[in-house]
Amino acid sequence: MLQEKKIEYIKRKRSKYQRIWTYIRRNSVFRTGDVLIVCEVSYAYLQKFLKYLYLLYIYHLMDK
Repeated sequence: MLQEKKIEYIKRKRSKYQRIWTYIRRNSVFRTGDVLIVCEVSYAYLQKFLKYLYLLYIYHLMDK
């Protein structure tokens, strides 16, 4: 019954990457478990995403 009354506010479907990035930007202090539950992604996918962000951070520090 509740599913029938559900209102869709999202105009277009967002990718997993975009959902994770938006959640991390809006919640600067986050736990990985929260991201897994809220964004509905697997642990392996989140692990690759965070590894990529970490490598970009290291590259940014070395660039200075």
